[in-house]
Amino acid sequence: MKNILQAGYPVLLESARRLLPVGVAVAVTLVSAVEPKPAETTEPKTHAFFMGADISVEQNKAFYRVQGVVGGSFVIKVDGREVKIPADWGAVKLKVDRSLKLTATSVSIDQLKVERAYTAGNDPVKKFMAQQGGAQAAEDAMATSNSQLDSARMMGNMMEKAIRGGSVEPGFPTGNVRALEVGVDHNFAASLSSFSKDNSMVGKMQDEIGAEQFDAIDVGFKVSSGKPMSNPYVVVMAQYRSPTEKPGELHNWIYASALDSLGAETRRFSVRKGGFPPGFILEKYQIHVFDGAQELGTNVAEKQVPLTQSEAFTYLMIDYVGSHKAATLPGKAVMGKLPAEARSGLSAEQFDRAYYVKISKAGLPMGAYLDTNCSQPVDETVAALAANVRFYPALEKGKPVEGVAELKFSRLNL
Repeated sequence: MKNILQAGYPVLLESARRLLPVGVAVAVTLVSAVEPKPAETTEPKTHAFFMGADISVEQNKAFYRVQGVVGGSFVIKVDGREVKIPADWGAVKLKVDRSLKLTATSVSIDQLKVERAYTAGNDPVKKFMAQQGGAQAAEDAMATSNSQLDSARMMGNMMEKAIRGGSVEPGFPTGNVRALEVGVDHNFAASLSSFSKDNSMVGKMQDEIGAEQFDAIDVGFKVSSGKPMSNPYVVVMAQYRSPTEKPGELHNWIYASALDSLGAETRRFSVRKGGFPPGFILEKYQIHVFDGAQELGTNVAEKQVPLTQSEAFTYLMIDYVGSHKAATLPGKAVMGKLPAEARSGLSAEQFDRAYYVKISKAGLPMGAYLDTNCSQPVDETVAALAANVRFYPALEKGKPVEGVAELKFSRLNL
């Protein structure tokens, strides 16, 4: 075990130290039996070990683990029934427990962007553009005024010519030319007044941009998964403080959103949310991806470490034995999810039925059988698949012993 963990897996080693107190050597002996393959047959990194988050929502003064997200609401189970709670970070009370997790499915997140932004009403550029719309109206008014002024002057010249005995063209209108000139002068003056403000508008916009009075958070990334998911959703967590608060005086923000689907095809995720104090300082952020109640490892997860199946099993054994120090328990299948080609070789009855496997103290299979007495061996196909499954060993007062574990291929998920 020492060679496996210390050769590049400090997080896993620290977990082992945390779970196994001084003097408890049984698990060390146990997992040392799970030797890594020689270098020339190096296993692929098939699992993800990472620091995840278990999210619970308060309902009637009790906390319930989140089972999924529908639209913008958390889904919890209360007395066996599903309850939807709006995922409004300002109105719902949440509890987030950090824990080390292991999954066989890894989610890829690319082009991640988490930054401060503006709401539409507080964006200096958008406010300037809105004001520019008023300036454009003033420009149009000035053009109209110039045209009216030219017409008025021509009209005045023609009327002056008529008064002095000259002739005018047929159909020429008559009226109060002086009143028209006054109106035109008024519109023209108003237009000049609007344009005189243009430079100050630009200066004000530049000052507001420089002040960085951001009041929103903008999150965006591309996401894909190695396998299709039935109930995928994204949870974004952030810690922030107002510009008047000292470092360390942090507030939590959380946002959850369901995804229509998630698989090998890359999808774009983006959201902008306001409600932050203007000029807030973004300290930390995390992206979590779930499928129902299960969190999946990502390439941006905290303390993320890729593991081979052997290394992943080593971690599970350490965690299991360290968490059941005085328990007496039967063995249990834990790793060995069937690849598609292996599953296709089984009938529906073989995939769903229960088999019984003799297991060693190290959680390794020693033979598969059709009956609990282990007297009727399975056929070669099932035996070969069962040989690749790994088990939690049977425990007697916390000590691993040989035993028999039930195996259903349909229940394997790692």
